[in-house]
Amino acid sequence: MTTFSIAMCTYNGAKYLPEQLESLLCLDPAPIELVVGDDGSTDDTVAILNQFSSRSPFPVRITSNSRQLGYGENFIQAASRCSGDWVAFCDQDDVWLPSKLGRCREAIESGPSDLGLIVHNAIIGDANLNPRGRMHWPKPGLYPRLTLPPDWLVYGFRQVVRRSLFDEISPRNRCLSWIGVPDAHDGWICLIAGVTGSVVVLDDPLAIYRRHEANTTEEFGFARRSILKRARDKIRKSAEVYQRNSAVYASIAECLSGLASAQRKPERRDQFLAASGKVAKLSLVFAARAATIEGRNLRERLGSFWTLTREGAYYADHGVFGTREAALDLLRVFLPYQSN
Repeated sequence: MTTFSIAMCTYNGAKYLPEQLESLLCLDPAPIELVVGDDGSTDDTVAILNQFSSRSPFPVRITSNSRQLGYGENFIQAASRCSGDWVAFCDQDDVWLPSKLGRCREAIESGPSDLGLIVHNAIIGDANLNPRGRMHWPKPGLYPRLTLPPDWLVYGFRQVVRRSLFDEISPRNRCLSWIGVPDAHDGWICLIAGVTGSVVVLDDPLAIYRRHEANTTEEFGFARRSILKRARDKIRKSAEVYQRNSAVYASIAECLSGLASAQRKPERRDQFLAASGKVAKLSLVFAARAATIEGRNLRERLGSFWTLTREGAYYADHGVFGTREAALDLLRVFLPYQSN
């Protein structure tokens, strides 16, 4: 029977921690353990954890870090102390729904043998957990190896990861230079899970993501623009986006190449090498697309367009951009972007 461990990290979380801990008692099936790493809390966080441990039906193992690790390293170390088949990352201020582990178990039992990561949907709540919306990316479904974007990322609380990945692929000296927190645990898991096996994304909202005063609030909206201006902005969209993607993918390709050299198992080494080559090719494709906009002359822009065509970037089924973008890029070739 599939077993689950919960890896929780805490730091001065006394305000919301009790509600999260209570939600863990309602899980069906129950986890085999709760493994906590506290990163030097100065409030009542550790006392709350100890009190919960005394009445929890499953073991609670609390480690107080001798120095502050930061949330990424703290989560990685907590996960490394887990013993279940699968590890679910748990933030201190959210609330889990009772069906979380049960629904994940169903996905594991019905999923492919190389399944390494389950991602579930979540409800976005305010400080009092009143629903504000849902998370909608990635789209629900099964993603075979290397079918997710190389820089894809979801928050750790939505992840349930196969424990053996931590043994097979060392997270030491990880550096994800293309994301805001280069040693983030969730970014690391997205990278290695997408390269080494399948990923399942569930539409089920299995947790409430609490947005409170300590979060950075995000607001989304669209300014009104005329059809003509939208078309012009689309055609003359700055090449910076594609240049940035090219640089990001080049960094990822280098990272994957380094991971390949560190693998002891030939199968894993081959997986990382193949992924590195694929991502390096994508880096070149994005650089070529930038050149269709900023190329110094028609010949350069047209040559870049031909490169994209030759590399299959516009294929309807598996191209990077799709057939509609081919027509747009032709317009960019003949109506070049003007920076002024």
